[in-house]
Amino acid sequence: MYDKQVEYVLHHPNHVLFEGAFKELEGMTRAEVEEKLTHQDKWGKNSLHRICWKGPIPVITSLLSLLRLHSLLPLLDTISTGRGNYGKTCVFYALTQGREEVVEMLVREGVRVGVVNNKGQTPTSLAVGHVSEELTNLIESKEPSSTSSWLNYRLTNPDLERTYGDLDPRFGLDTLNDPGGKLREIVTRSESEGKKVRVVKQTTRESRKTCNMKVVEGSAAKWWGGGDAGKVKVVDRNVKTKKKRKGGEVKSAGEVEGGEKKQIKDDETMEFATLAKLGYKSVVVDTLSGLALLTPPTVILSGCDYIVVGVDCEWRPAWAKGEENPVAVMQIAMGGTAYVVDMAEMGREGPESELVSEILGGVFKNLKTIVVGFGVKGDLLKLAASFPHMSCFTEVHNVIDLAPLGRVANPSTSPSSLTSLSKTAQVELNVRLNKGQQMSLWDRRPLTSAQVEYAAVDAAVCVRLFESMRRKIDDFDEFVSSQRGGWLKSNFRFTLLGRSSSPSPSTPSQPNFLCPTAWGWKTPGGTTKASLGNLMATQQWDSIAPSVPGVPTFDPDLYKIREVRESERLRQRSYSRKLALERKARREKSEEAGRGGRRVKLGDVFVSERHGIKMGVPCGMTKRDVIENLVNPDGEYGGGIEYNLRSGVIELADATLLFVNLGGARHKKYRNDVLEGGRKIT
Repeated sequence: MYDKQVEYVLHHPNHVLFEGAFKELEGMTRAEVEEKLTHQDKWGKNSLHRICWKGPIPVITSLLSLLRLHSLLPLLDTISTGRGNYGKTCVFYALTQGREEVVEMLVREGVRVGVVNNKGQTPTSLAVGHVSEELTNLIESKEPSSTSSWLNYRLTNPDLERTYGDLDPRFGLDTLNDPGGKLREIVTRSESEGKKVRVVKQTTRESRKTCNMKVVEGSAAKWWGGGDAGKVKVVDRNVKTKKKRKGGEVKSAGEVEGGEKKQIKDDETMEFATLAKLGYKSVVVDTLSGLALLTPPTVILSGCDYIVVGVDCEWRPAWAKGEENPVAVMQIAMGGTAYVVDMAEMGREGPESELVSEILGGVFKNLKTIVVGFGVKGDLLKLAASFPHMSCFTEVHNVIDLAPLGRVANPSTSPSSLTSLSKTAQVELNVRLNKGQQMSLWDRRPLTSAQVEYAAVDAAVCVRLFESMRRKIDDFDEFVSSQRGGWLKSNFRFTLLGRSSSPSPSTPSQPNFLCPTAWGWKTPGGTTKASLGNLMATQQWDSIAPSVPGVPTFDPDLYKIREVRESERLRQRSYSRKLALERKARREKSEEAGRGGRRVKLGDVFVSERHGIKMGVPCGMTKRDVIENLVNPDGEYGGGIEYNLRSGVIELADATLLFVNLGGARHKKYRNDVLEGGRKIT
């Protein structure tokens, strides 16, 4: 069986790292590797499923090499056997997370894609909504030519509890998923018209009860509600209304009376934003000569005396808890060009970094520049922490975050419809953003054409969003320079205070002391936070603020106070862990005693004097024994009942009552109890 530590690590990727546990597999025999990788947890998943679902790319690459070495690649086709995931292989778990690189590696290794899980989903039907069209076509090309060659767990082990989405119309449409056969009629008609139907998706959470679904034909989606194929849902997206100021307030001409705000739903029929539609071109910058092109133009908005610069950043996704990666790509959009700057190359510390910082400073430190972005504060902090040796990122002025600006420009729209860049683009520009490359490997070179397009669009759309929002607010420049709207335009300062990985010095009162924690730092108008191993102070103030906050200062007395508090917190935490271990030991001892108790037959449960059991005297058998005899332990519910260890037996005039507390900790207010020697029961 699995070694406990290895099993925990490989089966809980959100809590610990994979790498340390995976190294324990090296040097094992073929049989030992197979046993450890195919051991299933209580959810029916094994380590192969977990690694392909959440594991880092290097671990997956090492895993494939190990499987090739031992000729164990067929293990990738092992299925999970849980009630809600029966029939899923490794490629299913990678697809549900949209992990294109992992899916492609698995398909290239020849994993079986002719599999139908117990819901009626196939790799192809999942791929349509989770990965790119090219990868979907690759998966479809690997399917068996005959449906008789498929492994169909929808037939052998069906999940009949509820309906699901991402169904393959060839296998998943039955009386449960399609009551009345309406969707099957639609699929048949669409195929007769030459339209390829790859997947049937559900619409909302309510569709699990009403079976409202949509049929996706290639990239076009049609909706049907309430099982009636003749009714097509229409989403009203007419939200671009000119704002008018009445009584000193910014209001929308289309604002609903009574304060009700419009909830904008995601419309998958909306076109994706492209550089051509946004009126931009892209330029990849990975040399000093290319970087020299980043000279801000004169004016890009008519009637303005400032330059609008859209900023966004990308970095390698983190697959393990606590992992952080520096900025790999920075996008700067201005003057009709989106520059994709290779910061993995241009941000290196060296003799040329000073020149790179000077050129970029012409963009970020230009007083005629307005920097716009969605959640731009996080991107600027990430840049400052990734490249602390570059002064161009230490102070940035005239920054406007599109998130709060969007709520001001669209007061009649629900804030939940403006929570992301993609949602805001749908409201403002009637376009969607293709997020297929969001979790790609941004530090791998060269960048793919899809990555360049994705990165450039994210920066260019920020400029277009700002232009649209600016037009909606009357006298915008005056508004953001007044007390009412001055908070929308901010200045930022990022200061490196120390490295969180460095040891804490013994003399924190030294003049040049850099504290590795935030305990002793006073940061006016800001906060202190560790990022990428660097302790960074972030200060923000409105552009109309009368004064600039002072630089962060270290207070030794405050450091000592917080050091004492931290020591007390750690002591309390250690004490709590000790108590938890003691409770666990007592519980295990009690359960072990219950398992070793005397087993009784159902007839022996009835207590009487001839058995030597009297009122007020322990009955001599454990609660576990009683329940396991009342309920067949090998039946449907055997072994699945959880209960505490408190119980009692009460003798009545003509019967015996077995008193058992089930889930007493949940409803303590109404817990059961025996009073007055058994004459009363609560």
